[in-house]
Amino acid sequence: MDHKHYNNLPTLRGANAKFTDRDELFPKLAELFAHKGYAGVYAFGLVHRHCSLRAGERMVTSVLVPQEKFITQPEKTTAPDANVIPDRWTVNGEAFEFSRLEKDQQPTPPPPAELFKALADIVGKESVVGVYLVPNLPPGKVHLDATLDPNRRTQTVRVVDIKELVTNSMCSGIEVSWVPSTDSVVKSVSACRICDEENNHPWLPFNPEFESEDD
Repeated sequence: MDHKHYNNLPTLRGANAKFTDRDELFPKLAELFAHKGYAGVYAFGLVHRHCSLRAGERMVTSVLVPQEKFITQPEKTTAPDANVIPDRWTVNGEAFEFSRLEKDQQPTPPPPAELFKALADIVGKESVVGVYLVPNLPPGKVHLDATLDPNRRTQTVRVVDIKELVTNSMCSGIEVSWVPSTDSVVKSVSACRICDEENNHPWLPFNPEFESEDD
C-alpha cells in the first residue's frame, strides 16, 4: 500500500464507528479465527491509519524493550528489508502496516487467501475489519498504543494489564484487535488510547487536524 492509500484509511474513531453489528459478527469471526492454522497466529482488527505518511514511507513497529515497549513510526523505504514483515492487512489482503523482526525471530507467513475470502464473506469486501498478526502477550495483558508526539507520527506501544483500558477517566482505550476466547467469545489483544478535546491528557495530546474525519 502506498502512502496515498494509507492516508485515505479511516482514523481510529472512524473505523470504530463503522464496525457495527458486533453482537452478530463477533461469534462468526471467533469461529473463523479459531480454525486450525489461524488460531494463535492471526487476529481480526480495525483497519485505520495512525498518521499521514509521506511518499516512500510505511508504518513500522520496532522493539524498544522486549515484552514491554515498542515504537510504531514512519520509516523511509529505500530497499527491500527481509527483517521488516507485514503485520496488518485489509480485508482484501493488502498489507498496510509492518513490524521489524527481533534477533533470531522467525517471520510469520502472510495469511492465506482462504482466510481473506472467508473474512470478506462475513464482514463484506468494503469492511474496516482486517487481519492482524497475534502479538505475543502474557495472560491478561494487551498492547496499548498512544503518543506523546503532537504530530502523531510516533506511537509508543506498551504491554499493559487489560484493566488499564478502563481505569483512566480522562482517556479511553478503543479496542483495536481481537482473538477467539471460548464459546464464540472474543478477547481484546490491542487497543489505542484516545482523548477528546475537553478531556485532554499529557499521554495523548489532542490534535484536531488529525482527528478530523476526512475519509
